[in-house]
Amino acid sequence: MTRLKRLLPSVLAIIFFAFIDVAAAAPALYTGTLEVKTTSGRACTGSEKKKPINIQITLESDSAGISGFLSGDGIMTGRFSGPDLTKLTVVYPFADKALAEGHTLSLAVQGDILTGSLHERHLDDTVENCNYDQAELKLKKTGDAAATKAAQEKSAALFTAQLSDDQAAGLFKQAKYGEAEPLFKRSLAIKER
Repeated sequence: MTRLKRLLPSVLAIIFFAFIDVAAAAPALYTGTLEVKTTSGRACTGSEKKKPINIQITLESDSAGISGFLSGDGIMTGRFSGPDLTKLTVVYPFADKALAEGHTLSLAVQGDILTGSLHERHLDDTVENCNYDQAELKLKKTGDAAATKAAQEKSAALFTAQLSDDQAAGLFKQAKYGEAEPLFKRSLAIKER
């Protein structure tokens, strides 16, 4: 028992410094697939569940928590954040908060493998959109620091461009063409970079 008491401070120090290292980990880039299990909304065609979607996740952690982006082929870019990998909130670039918010992501890292599940807010059949009520993710860590930084910057720019598009479309539907035009131009300029 005395030996254990002598070792306890060392063990606690190792655990503390291991946590600090994880909490301040360098940004990472993961690429892989998203497999859609269930969908909702009028815009869903059923083809979403037939083939996995290629995606990438940029993941960053610091003392404030976890943050990053989820992007992929033919899907909206999502920005996520939360206190830890298992409790992440996802926001999509929609002006309508009912579409933008209410989505969750839970991740687990084992070595270079990142797995998880995405749960988007369920939509009524009358809503002209398609959400992934449940989807499973499997990704592998890829890229170096430069590739990770480039992916983060691209995802952040896409998020901004998609939000500008959505805001402009809403203004256009209201016949506010003068207000919509600069937002469309902003989005186009971002996408052309």
